[in-house]
Parts: sequence; C-alpha cells; structure tokens
Amino acid sequence: MKNTKIYLKVLRLLSVIAFITMFTSCQDFLDLKPISSTTVATFYDSQQDFDQAVIGTYGELADVYTFAYYLLFADLRADNTSMMVPGGGGDSDKKDIDLFNLNPTNSEILKIWREGYEVIQRANGVLTNIDAIDFDSNLKSQYIGESLTLRALTYFDLVRIYGGVPLVTSSKADIAESYNTPRASVADVYSQIILDLTTAIPLLPDSYSAAESGRITKGAAQTLLGQVYLTQKNFSDAATQFNAVIGSNNYSLLGSYEENFAVGMQGNVESVWQILFKSGVGSMGSSYPNWHAPQGSAGILVPAGGAYGFNQVTNDMYDTYEAGDLRRDVSIGLGFTDNDGVWVPSKYIKLFVDIDPGKGSNDSDADWNIFRYSHVLLMAAEALNEDGGPSAKAYEYINAVRVRAGLAELSGLSQEDFRTAVYHEQRVEVAFEGHRWFDLVRTGRAISVMNSKVGGDPDDTVGPGSPISDFQLLFPLPESVIATSTAGVLTQNDGY
Repeated sequence: MKNTKIYLKVLRLLSVIAFITMFTSCQDFLDLKPISSTTVATFYDSQQDFDQAVIGTYGELADVYTFAYYLLFADLRADNTSMMVPGGGGDSDKKDIDLFNLNPTNSEILKIWREGYEVIQRANGVLTNIDAIDFDSNLKSQYIGESLTLRALTYFDLVRIYGGVPLVTSSKADIAESYNTPRASVADVYSQIILDLTTAIPLLPDSYSAAESGRITKGAAQTLLGQVYLTQKNFSDAATQFNAVIGSNNYSLLGSYEENFAVGMQGNVESVWQILFKSGVGSMGSSYPNWHAPQGSAGILVPAGGAYGFNQVTNDMYDTYEAGDLRRDVSIGLGFTDNDGVWVPSKYIKLFVDIDPGKGSNDSDADWNIFRYSHVLLMAAEALNEDGGPSAKAYEYINAVRVRAGLAELSGLSQEDFRTAVYHEQRVEVAFEGHRWFDLVRTGRAISVMNSKVGGDPDDTVGPGSPISDFQLLFPLPESVIATSTAGVLTQNDGY
C-alpha cells in the first residue's frame, strides 16, 4: 500500500480488528480482515495482507497511547502534572495512580497490560507467518523491522511499568497466552528488546514518502535502542546509537519549539516517531485536547465534549523553567475565562489544548510524539557526559536545544553539574510527552524527587500524600490477570 497515508487510530470491535487507511488521492476506506486465534492461519496470503496487518499493529499501538491512557503511567505518576490541582479531574482509579494509592484491582493497570499484549500479538502474527509467503524482499524486510520495533517498544513500556513480564514471541495463541506464561526476569525482557531492535535496524529504511508518514524508520529504532541502553546505564552503546541518528542527517530542529505541535506538521524534520491522528474522519481524531482541558472549560478551551482535567500542570513544573525560557508560555496556559466572564486560574497543557483543540469531541489532529530530534540530542548529551564527562559534542547537543528555547549556552560545567543541567533540560523540553516518570526511575531519582514534595502546598499536589518506597517504582500486576492464569504461574510484585 505504497499510496496510503496511515493515521494510526484503531477502531476496536471486541476480538475483530477493523482499521481504516485513507488514500491520499480519493480518500476511500479499506477494512482490515479480522485477525484472531482462529483466523490467523488463513489471513496472510499476500504482501497486501502483511501491509494491512503491520498497519493494524500500529493502530493497536495508538490505543496504548489513547484508550489505555499511557500518560497516566509516564506523566501523571511524576511531578510535572496532577489531577489533584485546580482544574484537575478524573475517576478514582486515575487519581490513585497520581497519589501512589494503587492496588491490583485498578482498572487502568489492566488496560495498559491488555493493550500492550494486543500489540505484541499483532506483531507476532506478522513475524511468525511472513517467511511462508513470497513477495518483494525489501518490503518483507521492512515489515519484519517494523514489527520487531513495535514489539520492542511495547515490551520496553511493559518492563518499565511492571518489571519482569511474560515473554510471548509467537502467535500460537491470542492475548490469553500472556496470562499463562511465567514472568521472565527483567534482564531477559531487556535481552529480547535488544535482540529485536538490533535485528530490526538494518532492515528498516532511512525514510518514507510523505504518504507513509508514521511508519518506523531506522532512526526511530536506533533512538529506541539508545534509550534502552541509557535505561540500562550502558552509556557508551547508548551514545553510539544516538550519534548514528544525529550523523544520519535525516533529522534537524525546527525553527521553534511550538512548530512541533502545530496542525499540519506530521512527519516534520524534527519528528523521529509519531502516533498520527486525523480529525473529521470517522474515529481517527485524538482525544488529547479533551483530556487535558481543565474541568469547567468545555465549550471554551475545547469546542465540544468534556473537559476532563486528566493531566494538569503543577506549580512545581511551571516554576522549574528558567527565566526567559520560551517553552514555558508555549506549553502552559494559566487558566480560562468562563461563560460568566470570570477568570478561572488553572494551569493546563496548551500544546494539547490551545494549539489544536479539534473540531468536535475527542476529534483533534493533535499527535503523540514518541521521539523528537531534540530529545535525541539531549539523551546523546546525557550518555556522552556519563561516559566521560561533558565533551564538546555533549555541549553542542544540549546548547542547540537551549538556544532554540531562548536560553544562554552552557560551558565549563563539572560532570555532576552537566548531569543536573541535562536532566533539567529533558524535563522542560519533553515535559508532557511521556518520559518524566521513567526518566526519574532510570536515573535513580524517583523516590528522592517525589518524597521531597510531600506535604507541600495543598493546592499543588504533585504526587504522593506520604513518602513512597522502593516497591512503588513498579506498578502492580492486574489482579484479574493473575486470577485468570493457572495457579502459581504469575506472581504479584512485592508490596502489593
């Protein structure tokens, strides 16, 4: 389907996958054949079937970042955002993630597990069956590389959320296989992730035509592998991957930070990997503006539907920006004027609300950035500093991001001071893009940072109501998953 632009939003119908792709010329629609444990053997007949199956896997990934509320685990858990501030909202299960008041029956814990393993199952279906069908070898390599990377990203998310998880790498069964496969060790999960990515990278193209924006490139897989190595504190190999992405010259910084979030910027030169959405076409729009608009702003900040306040900005986050940082006022709104003309103070993420509120309820063009090039530069700077101190390249990378933000260049820092500076830069550059909690955990700062903010301003709750402990660095396994498994196959994380 080389003439198809893929907007990665899945339409869920029980066990049947139905997805739509939009032709750039006539905007016709196609339905993906159903895939389940009973049809998988007969589905894969041609190159087109595999193309649809791969895009169907992307569609399921979109559900991880929407239906499964990935932001709850990556952003809300940390100190950048909260539901417990003016304008915040959400049900008790979402708030319990914010407050570190978790138990295994939390419905959000189950959603991220289910959606993650559905992505894995879709990817496994392609990987298990593709060798049996004869078609263009370059396309076959591309589909294998995409599927391996999609599986690797999903396992990376799952291992960071739950710790060791079942490793399912074949399509012999449906998602239930994840309920009856013992948990692999964290080390074994990371070994599988690295194997998938090192196999995928040489199979992937450097770029695609504009009609295929959103598909995984070599640079996207290399960036993911670099982040995996960074998480494992393998700084030398992380730097190698990030430098390969930088040295490819396939990416560059846009002129302004704000451009990354503007309408019509899908597939821009700073985008390394995006989940794409399209308003006004079926169910292909995103819900991000409705989710992020503060309660009470429906019909004001968003044109239709609810304003749910799932992920409101804390004072702590607002105050962390340096004086003159252009990103702060682009990223954060201070409130809104209600229908009675009264100003309602409520900090919210403008990137998902003001820039592209959409035309209707849960129907925006607002995309989700998995990786932007600015983030690659900052992770490269971190890896280089950890591998030998602040080198000239490390300064070049961090300063490129700072200068665009209107800030002075850094120089003459110790390794420790550079570390502090790059951690800060990562916090404000990708503040609301699903990295903060995992960055705190991987750098060993989660407990100290979150506990330092216990008992502060009651109007600016940034997380726990009382100090957190080591076991809370992971989330509990869903109780229903353990109950469904054969007795003793799956065990719960300590502390839950």
